[in-house]
Amino acid sequence: MFSKDYIRLKNVSLGYNFPEKFIGQFGLTGFRVYMSGLNLATWAKQDIYDPESTTSSGQFYPQQTIINTGFSLTF
Repeated sequence: MFSKDYIRLKNVSLGYNFPEKFIGQFGLTGFRVYMSGLNLATWAKQDIYDPESTTSSGQFYPQQTIINTGFSLTF
């Protein structure tokens, strides 16, 4: 009845460690910035239907998009 062909960007993590030559003047030996995201995008022919839904009625709660950011310091 519905096409279940879809592409989903489910999990992405990015991080960057700054070189010690840039952060050494601040008394740091390590500085890392990171970001991660869950359920970022879904491309499907049927926008009204979640392809991973287990219900056949078509009613569903949409996937939550979660974005986390942070940093870590090492002295």
